[in-house]
Amino acid sequence: MGYLPQSTHLGKLELIEVYEFYDQPILFSCRNASDAIFMGVFAAEDDNFETWLYVGVSPHRFNQIRSGTIDLHDAFSEVEDGIIFQIKVSHDEQMPVLMPISAPQIPDDMLPLPGEFINLETPTLPELDEDLKWKSLQKQFKDLSEPEHDVEGTLIGVFTDNKTFGIEAQDGTIYKGEILEEAFNTASSATISERYIATIREVTSIQPVTEEVKTDYYLVKLDPI
Repeated sequence: MGYLPQSTHLGKLELIEVYEFYDQPILFSCRNASDAIFMGVFAAEDDNFETWLYVGVSPHRFNQIRSGTIDLHDAFSEVEDGIIFQIKVSHDEQMPVLMPISAPQIPDDMLPLPGEFINLETPTLPELDEDLKWKSLQKQFKDLSEPEHDVEGTLIGVFTDNKTFGIEAQDGTIYKGEILEEAFNTASSATISERYIATIREVTSIQPVTEEVKTDYYLVKLDPI
């Protein structure tokens, strides 16, 4: 398995989730025997090697990436400890070669495109007596949702192809998510780095089984200041 090399300093790796697949997993998460979590992505290939990039992520950042709060480009370019692990896997089954590299040294064309997010659907559990705990948790977290609120901040991204946005609030909080139809015309003509008042809808849900909280952000309205 070129995408999951076992003889490197990352340790013995096992898959957690696969997010993109093309003949083999090309974007995925994994962990080692010490429960350190990594995001992995296929970066390049030539006649001799496949090149993969791995970044270590804390559990909190992992949750942000898989819930769509952080896009995939930032997940690999703005790493927590500043280091990306580049792994070259040869086609002739030689030992893989791992090289720690400072994140800014990785060419941008080896990274996922800006504005690409992981959007996982929440599976539905069957209606069984054992689901009472889940129903209770679902009610609890439903109360955490704040339908709509205004955020004053700097527009940091608008991607019209997949209708996503990013805005940094005054307190440093970054909101990224989907642009709703009623805000699309205004957002598509907005100016990056300018300040706006964004009306944002938050939808909080919880993953059954893992009981992991997920918050999705939707841009309802965008007004210049």
